[in-house]
Amino acid sequence: MPANFRFTDAELQDVLVDLIRTGHIAQPLIACRIDDTAGTVVKLMRARGLNVVGVRDASGKLMGMVQQQDLQRGSIASSLQPLEAGQVIDAESPLLNLFERLQHRHWAFVQHGNEIDGFVSRSDLQRSPVRMLLFGLVSMFEVAMLEMIRKHYSAEEVVERLNANRLGIARRLHASREQRGEELELTDCLQIADKRDLLLASRACIQELGFVSNNAAARFFVRVEELRDRLVHANDLIAGSSWSEFLTTALELARFLRHYAEHVAKE
Repeated sequence: MPANFRFTDAELQDVLVDLIRTGHIAQPLIACRIDDTAGTVVKLMRARGLNVVGVRDASGKLMGMVQQQDLQRGSIASSLQPLEAGQVIDAESPLLNLFERLQHRHWAFVQHGNEIDGFVSRSDLQRSPVRMLLFGLVSMFEVAMLEMIRKHYSAEEVVERLNANRLGIARRLHASREQRGEELELTDCLQIADKRDLLLASRACIQELGFVSNNAAARFFVRVEELRDRLVHANDLIAGSSWSEFLTTALELARFLRHYAEHVAKE
């Protein structure tokens, strides 16, 4: 009997919005005082690997920020910049909102209530809460793939489509899991690459999932598979890639799952 792992809109909402937020990965804000010397602040920034710090007045109130590149040419006061709305994100914002923000900048200040007291940069996306979110998204992605295969392929067609090597791997895994007392079908034992190839072989699947072409679907599937591999092996999330590509893939994956939950899983 195949397990039914189809997820609902509410479950997707839990993962994308409610579970992990920006505040879970934000660091305490490091700030200098307006009367500190530029040399002292540059030394602090270099020691901490920072390009930006906050600036507080004598009473401790946050006045704005300075960037290390500006301090090479002037004082704290002459380099002071006010914080703009796009440079600040609420601690309660979902991580995906932060991903969108970090597509266009390398960092953001974080506001808890009425106080800006945190900071987050692209390097913080390597932290465990982000990996937890991505594991959830990738797991849901594999569920969606499996459900589409079950919808568009019979068990016999799956066997016919897989090459002998891939079929042998799936059958061995199926036999091993049956010996443990699990009730499942051969399709439950397909690897992500098998699922990808089966979906790409069906024009109906690709259209139903909202892709404009097989090539677009193939590129997306490959990027998600590469992301999954980096997560599984606890590697640098952008090894062999870039922050821009990583953020684009994560956001496209979220959009894919929303499309699936709204237009496919309800049928």
